[in-house]
Amino acid sequence: EPFLKMNLTVYAVEPNTEMRLAAEDLLKNYKNFNSVDATAENTGLKDQSVDVIIAGQAFHWFDREKTKQEFKRILKPGGYVVLLWNDRQTDSSDFSRSYEDFLQACGTDYKAVNHKNVQEKEIFDSFFGEGNYTEKWFYNYQDVDLTGLKGRVLSSSYMPNEGHTDYEYMMYCLKKVFARYQQNNTVRLDYDTKIYYGKLH
Repeated sequence: EPFLKMNLTVYAVEPNTEMRLAAEDLLKNYKNFNSVDATAENTGLKDQSVDVIIAGQAFHWFDREKTKQEFKRILKPGGYVVLLWNDRQTDSSDFSRSYEDFLQACGTDYKAVNHKNVQEKEIFDSFFGEGNYTEKWFYNYQDVDLTGLKGRVLSSSYMPNEGHTDYEYMMYCLKKVFARYQQNNTVRLDYDTKIYYGKLH
C-alpha cells in the first residue's frame, strides 16, 4: 500500500488464495495494483519488467536457486531485490520466553518452517553474490490483546487450526500465557525487522 500511495505500479505475486483475495479486497481502489496468482519461482511476469522485487516474510518458503533465476529474468538491468521480515525476539522478556516455549510445544512444524533457518551469511552470499548486498536491522514491536495474539498464532502455517485435534489444548495454553503476562490487557511482541537488499549476480 505505501508503494501504491506513491503512484507506483505494484504486481503482488501470491500463491495463497485466501491471502491474495484479502489483498485484492484491501487494495481494490488502487488502479496501479495488479494481483498475480503465481509463485516466486514462476511469477509469470515479463522479461526485464520490474525495477524492484520485494519479498516480505516469505524468503524462507522459496526454492532459492529457481527463485534467483526467475528474479534475474524479470528484473530490469540494475534492478534491486529486497528481502525483509520481522524476526521475533525470543528472549527479550518473560512473555517472549514463555511465548516461544508455547510455539515449540504446540507447533506442528515450527522448527521446519522458521525463517530463522535462512539467516546464515552463506545463504545471502549465494543468493546475491558475496559482498553484493546490504543488511539492516531495526527494532520493532507490536502490542496485541488476546484476540490479536490469537490471530497472530492462527495466521502461522506451523500452528494447528480449528478442527485440528490439538486446537483446543493450544488455545487453552495460549490463554494461560496471555493471562500471566498481560498488562492493561495487552502483551508486547518484540521484533528485529531485518532487511537484505542488493543486485543479483
